[in-house]
Formats: sequence, C-alpha cells, structure tokens
Amino acid sequence: MKNKLLISFIGVILWIIAVNFLSSMVLDSVWKAQALSIAIGLLVGMIFGIYISDSVTKNLFQLVEATTIISQGDLRQEIEISSDDEIGKLASSFQTMLINLRQIVSRVKKGSQKVMKSSNEVHNSIKKLREITEQFASEIEKVMEAAQKQFHLLAQDSFTLKNISDSVLRIAEMANLASRSASQAVQNSQEGKNTAIAAIGQIHSFFSQVEKSIQLIHELGNKIIKMGRITDLITDIARKIDILSLNATIEASKAGEYGKGFGMVAEEIRYLTEESKSAAKEISSLIEEIQTENGAVKAAIEEGALGINRGRETITTLIKNFDQLVAEITKLGGSVQEISSETNRQALDTKTISQAFEELTRFAENNSLAMQKSNVVMTEQRKLLNQTETASQHLIATADELDEAVAKFKVTNE
Repeated sequence: MKNKLLISFIGVILWIIAVNFLSSMVLDSVWKAQALSIAIGLLVGMIFGIYISDSVTKNLFQLVEATTIISQGDLRQEIEISSDDEIGKLASSFQTMLINLRQIVSRVKKGSQKVMKSSNEVHNSIKKLREITEQFASEIEKVMEAAQKQFHLLAQDSFTLKNISDSVLRIAEMANLASRSASQAVQNSQEGKNTAIAAIGQIHSFFSQVEKSIQLIHELGNKIIKMGRITDLITDIARKIDILSLNATIEASKAGEYGKGFGMVAEEIRYLTEESKSAAKEISSLIEEIQTENGAVKAAIEEGALGINRGRETITTLIKNFDQLVAEITKLGGSVQEISSETNRQALDTKTISQAFEELTRFAENNSLAMQKSNVVMTEQRKLLNQTETASQHLIATADELDEAVAKFKVTNE
C-alpha cells in the first residue's frame, strides 16, 4: 500500500512538472501557467486517489466479508487477494490461519467423536462389569450364608460327636473292666480246675479211707457252691455287657453313618453276651448235676464199697465238665478281651473323628470370616464402579458438548 501511494505521489509531481512546462510554453503569463498546473495536478491526483482508494477498499471489503462468514463458523471460505501490499500480506496471513483452523477443527471433531465412542464403550463396559459384579456379589452372599450354615451345622455335629466320643470312652472303660473281670473268671476257673484235679487225688485216697472220704465230699460240695457263685458272677458280667452293648447300639444309631461300624460291633457284643449267658446256664446246670451226683456219691460211699465204681465214673464226668467249664470261660474271656480291644480302638477312632470335626469346624469358621471380608471388598468395588460410571457419564456429556461446539464450524463442502 505504501508503494502504491509513493508511486501515485511521484506521478502527481511528474504530472505537475509536465503540465507546468507545457503551460509555460503555451501561456504567456506565469500565474496562468501555475494555476493551470495546480488544477491539472489536482485532477490527476484525484484520479489516482480514486483508483488507489477503490483498489484498497475492494480488498478490505473482501477481507471483511470473508472474516464475517468465518466468524459464523463457516471455514470453507477462501481469501484470494493477490496484491503485494500490507492488505495482501494480511489476507495471506488470514488464509494461512484459516487453513490451520480448518485442520484444528477437523482434528477436534475426529477427537471428540473418538472420545464419544470410547466413552460409550467404557460406559457400556462398566455397566456390564457392574452387572457381573452384582451377580458375583449375589453369589458371594449365597456362599457366605451357606458357609455360616455349614459352620453352625458342623459346630452342632462336633458337639454331638464329642458326646458320642465321651460315651464310647466310657463304654471302653467298662469293657476294660469287663475284660479284667473275665480274666479273673478264667483264672478262677483254672484254679477251680486245679482244685478239682486235686480233689481227684483226695477222692482216690477216700476210696482207701472211707472215713476221710465223707469230709472230702463235703469240701467238694463247698467248692461246687463257689463254682455256682462264679457262674453267677459270669451271668452278672454277661448281663452288664448286654446292657452296655444295648447302650452302644443306641449311641451308634444316634451317630448315624459314623456309628454304623460301632453298631455292628455292639450287635456282635450282644451276640457273644447271649452265648455267655447260655454257657453260664449250662455251667449252672452242670453244677446242679454235680451237686446231685455228689449227693449220690455221698450216699453211695455211706452204703459201702458197692458205690465206689459209680463214684469213679461220677468223678470222671466231673472232670470233663470242669474241662468244658474252663474252656467256655476261657473262650468267654477271650471274647471279652476282643470286645475290649475293639471298643478301645473304636474309642480312639471316634476321638480322631471328633478332633477332625473340630478342625473342620475351625476351617468352616475361618471360611465364613473370609467370605464376610470378600463381601466387604465387593461392596467397596460396587462403590468404585458407581464412581467410575458417574465419571464416564460426565466424560460422555463433555464429549457431547465438545461435539456440539465443534459442529458449528464447517470445514468441508459436504
């Protein structure tokens, strides 16, 4: 613009000089030449001024019109001013700024769309994650309730099993007592057998000494009475064992599946007890027979030597009966010892099971506490998910606002 003004000014001066020169040649007087020169110079200057003003104003109007449209958001405008003056440079700067602005708006649009898409994806993912978390939390609550129920049931079962274990220990103690009593009975029967053997020698002497034989028969009768007491003792032991086995069967039924094996052992004990009772009855019967035979022997001895042979046969029968008695009592003692051993083993197994149940109860309690902690963690995770979802919603709203703001600008002809 400065160059155009300078050229116009120089042109005006040249025109004034030329006009002045021509005027001096044509006109005679100086003042007429000067007046004409001034008039012509002003006319030429006015023409140049109008030309320059029109050129400058046209470019300015074009620039103002373009910037007005751009200010309304239409970035599709092109500023085409090819002059080399300051207005041309300004227009070129505006055109460069417009190109950069188009690129920025395009990038912002694409970025806002990507942010919107990513925000929606994040929001949907959070919603799905929250649904999964809710389902998982619901399952954890169910598992926690089941764990608590399991803990209470195990605690009750552990208490019941401990009572059963205590009962089995008491039964084992009674079985040990019965075993000791049976051992004592075997020992007593063996002593009775030895006594009977000794009595045989005495009876043989009785055959040679009739007067002493009656006294020996009385002693034998007393020993037979003792044998009856032993038989009563065996019968009483069998009755007690029967009661213990019945109690054991009842306790085994209470224990359910765990007491099935013990119940079978208790039934076996009852079976052995019935055999013991039968053997005791047989022994009592034999003792009664021995007493009867003893009376017969006494009568026979008192009658004389005619009953000696019959007395010998009776003594032989007595020895056989004693052998049977000792064998049955020994068998009964062995059975009682087996019952005692089995009862002790069952007591040990029951104690082990009871300890295992106590350990399982502690494990169930720890599991219940762990599930409660997991429930607390899930509650915190729910809060975090809610906060994250709220943040994603805010991000979506912000992306919406940004997209609306950028949508005001037009960068393409589509």
